[in-house]
Order: sequence, then structure tokens, then C-alpha cells
Amino acid sequence: MISLPRLVSSCADAARRGCMVIRSVQSRREAVLALQRQQQQQTHQEAAADAPTAASAVGGGPASPAPTTAAAAAAADALSEASSHGVIYKVAGDSRSALTEADGASQRVIVECLRHCWGDRLNIVGEEDDDGDGGEGDDKDEGGDKGDEGKSDVFERYGVPRPTDVPLHEDLLPSSSSSFSSNSSNSNVPLSSVTIYVDPMDGTREFVDGRLGNVQCLVGIVVDGVPVGGVVGLPFPGGRTESMETEGADGGAGGGGSKRGSSDGDDEGCFGPVQIVYALLPSPLPPTSGDGDNDGGSASAAAVLGRLAVKEGEDANAFAFDDIPFFVSTSGSSRATDTAAADNDTSSSSRRRLTVLSGDSKKPEKDIAIGHLRDICAEDGDVELDLRVAGGCGNKMMQVAMNAVAGNVESGGDAIAVMPRGTCSWDTAAPTAVLGAALRSAAAAPPAAPAAPAAPAAPAAPAAASCPGLVTDFNGNDLVYNANANSNSNNGADVTNALGVLASSGKDGERWHRELCRRLEADEEWKR
Repeated sequence: MISLPRLVSSCADAARRGCMVIRSVQSRREAVLALQRQQQQQTHQEAAADAPTAASAVGGGPASPAPTTAAAAAAADALSEASSHGVIYKVAGDSRSALTEADGASQRVIVECLRHCWGDRLNIVGEEDDDGDGGEGDDKDEGGDKGDEGKSDVFERYGVPRPTDVPLHEDLLPSSSSSFSSNSSNSNVPLSSVTIYVDPMDGTREFVDGRLGNVQCLVGIVVDGVPVGGVVGLPFPGGRTESMETEGADGGAGGGGSKRGSSDGDDEGCFGPVQIVYALLPSPLPPTSGDGDNDGGSASAAAVLGRLAVKEGEDANAFAFDDIPFFVSTSGSSRATDTAAADNDTSSSSRRRLTVLSGDSKKPEKDIAIGHLRDICAEDGDVELDLRVAGGCGNKMMQVAMNAVAGNVESGGDAIAVMPRGTCSWDTAAPTAVLGAALRSAAAAPPAAPAAPAAPAAPAAPAAASCPGLVTDFNGNDLVYNANANSNSNNGADVTNALGVLASSGKDGERWHRELCRRLEADEEWKR
């Protein structure tokens, strides 16, 4: 048997260490980009200085070989190449196909931490390895180190404490949660029924493009095919940094806005402390398929939902966590998106609104789904369709979860995230559990204001009832999680969400979600 509260806690700590890897890689990228800008400036200055010399040569004076400028240009090209160090493109130049050193190294750290805590029998399915967890026979290059040497050096390379030196925390969930007392039947489950899905860096494209607020580290816990626990690590809750020059707002679920600053090695000063969102459900969400309304689950169903901020001491290996509110209503941060235009909302607050979160994918099924949502909202009366672009599957689903909780403290609880074909089980397992816990929490009293720094408030126990909301494929069916729990391998397992993903919150949001599925199921263009 395995304790779910302890498992969620250890996953939260492992994700925190995965976030350390991501931040370390970003700091190195920032340093290289700063050198690149310096070199480019020097190149321009030398070119300007060479211009009079070249002019005198045209007039009959001695020719200038200008070797310095050529050398500077070559150096600038080398630095430009170095700025993408560790980025591999499956399709040349397409950031959608990027794989970075942070992906592989973060997974290595997370898996090794969980293996040390729970042993080799724990089934782990990871995005970045063909065999799920980077087993002993894996010779892939991880973060610049290869084979066994890479495995032993990954913690040292990125400044991450080893689990042998600093054991994983197993007591992060609030002890006051009666739903998960030591003698509760839903506190312990057979180890063979558990599968861990790891996406070490959801939002790789956003990471490459510098939209850091969208980047997340996902660890999902699935029991008998149902997501019951999830951890979402936020390595950059403060958003992007000034030196990562990208256009548009840097929307994410960190709730910290778009904090800016140049990276000088002080990661916490640039990005804010790493944050960890965690959730644990004692039972799955009510059935999502069919035409009935969400009944909120059984009377005894409660959930644990919280957010932690990492508090680092002078010793980098000794760190603790502070409880912070899951939802913080400041500067509209809970509704931040990739498009600045979305923040210019001048509509009447009396109108109903459906927030639709999607990426900038050109896949036709996304446009088909949004087209149906336009029709549904038009037919349902005075409904404003608020279309928003958000990067990363986990980020989209987290924003739906934030909307569910925000619905009790400000307008806008109805939301649907549209994610076409291309996501996998490791993208959706963790945020599905977080959304499920948020839907139950949304039925409780509005979140309390943040406590004074000297006495941070523990996460409030959510109510037993559940706010309406769903996670389904485009046809309205539950997502499938069927990796073989006895194989420690995702070879041959169904890890692809082949029919896309829809996630919703709010009474109208769920109703429109169900209607969208009905229309898609009858849409011949979608079927093709």
C-alpha cells in the first residue's frame, strides 16, 4: 500500500527540484544572451569605426582589410548559436518542435527523487524517455552529460540537492484534512494501482520563446486510470525577464503578473520564489459523459487544494515551504493571457461571459470547436465570448481552475479550455486533478484574504459539494489513462489524447461544454 498524502507531498518536493533545473538552464541562457547583446553592440561600434577607413580606400587611399569586424561578426554568430544551447528542433527553426536540456534533466531529477523515496516498483511514465523513466539502460544525453556519468552528475550540474542528502518532504499536506486521516480508506491504495505521469517542462515552446509565465512542471497521480492527485510546479511565477525579448503579455497561472528584471544569478530576485500547486481528491469527479448535470459527488467527498512558495535559506540544500492562497485576486493576474488586448475589457459586468482559452495552433479542429462555441453563445442570448491565447496545456487548465475559484470573488467563473489533438496523458493528469479540487473548492466560501506574513494561512478545507465543470475529449468522453502499471514502460501504452481535450468550469461553462461535444460528435468535418 502507498499513502496518497505522502505521495503527493513527495511529488511536490520532486517537482520543486525539477523547477530548480529549469531555472538553472534559464539563468545560463540569460547570461549568454547578455553576452550576445554586448558582442552585437561591439560589432556595430567597430563597423562604424571602419566606415571612414573604407571611404578613404575608395578615394585612392590604402585599403583596410577590416579583419576585426569580420571576426566580431563571426563571434556574434557563435554567441547567437550558443544562446540556443541545449535546444533541439525536431523541425528546424520551429519552436513548437523544440526539446531543451531542461526537459530531459528535469525529468531525470524528478524520477530519481521519486525512485529513491518509493522504490523501483512505482510505475512512472515520463514524456522525455521512450521507457518512461529513463531506466538503467538509457544512454541519452541529459543536460550535456552522457550515460552513467550524466545520471550521477545531473544534481551537481544544476545545483539540485540529492534525495540521499536532503530527503523529500512527505508531510506538506495539511494535517487537518479529515478526508485523509491515517485510518481513512482513501488514504492508502495498492502500489500496483498507481501510475505517475511526469511532464518535466510543460510549455517547452513558451520556454524557448521567453514566455516564462506559461512554463510548468507537471506530476500527476493516477489510481486505477483516474487522476486523483496532481502537482503543478511554477518555476517562473513572476513571468518573463527583461532580457527575454518577446512581444505580448506573459500570461500564466502564477498570479504574480509579469515581473521583470535581468538575470544576474539571483534567481529568486528575478522570478520570485518557485511555487507549487498541489491537489488530492479522495474520489474521482462525478461521471463526465452523458447528458446529466454534475451532481457534485457524494456528501463525504472532500478535496485538498493548496499552493506553496519555496522559502530558501542560506543553505541551498535546506529549504522549506510557506502556504499561500491558491487564488490571489490582484491586478487581474488570475486572468492574465498571452494577448495584451484581452486585458482591455470594457464590456458591461452584467453580461454573461464565457472565457475560452486556446493556443495559437493552426489545427482545424480548434477552429471548428471555437466556431461552434460562437454559435452556442449567440443562440443562448447575451453572452460575451472572451477568446484568449494561452500557452501550455497545463497553463490552460490551471487558468480554468483559477476561473472556478475566482467565480466566487469576481465575475468570470465560466471558462472552457480547447486543446486539439497533440496532448498526452502527462500533459493532463496533474492539471485534471487540480481542476477537480478547484471545482470542489469553488463550492465553498470565497477564499480568505492573504494572512499576515508572520502567520501564513493554511489552505482551507474545501466543501464537499462540487462546482460544475468537466474534463473530456472532444466527443464528451473521459480521458483514458491506461499505461501498464506493471511494466514501468509506456511502450505500447495509450498515452495520447487522440480526440483532443476540453476542460470547463462554471454552471454555464459545463452546459456549453456538453453542448459543444454534442455538436462536434455530429460534425462531419470534425470526424474527418
